[in-house]
Amino acid sequence: LVEGNSNPPAVTNMNACLNTSATLTAVVPGGSLVSWFTVPTGGTAVGTGASFSTPALTANTTYYVEAREAGPNTTVG
Repeated sequence: LVEGNSNPPAVTNMNACLNTSATLTAVVPGGSLVSWFTVPTGGTAVGTGASFSTPALTANTTYYVEAREAGPNTTVG
């Protein structure tokens, strides 16, 4: 979701070996509040911050990232 003229966070696709964790990193504007999810909309954040370390991955897994400006509750991506 993008509101206003903001750019969504950028995360590159990555691969990890079975039964290992992966560190995902979002490129966001400075001062953004970043949350990581396992569902595309709604749900509870499974992590916060520009970097997120997954639990050991036992199957193909997709994570979603959201960035908000630190001030008002405006979603930037």
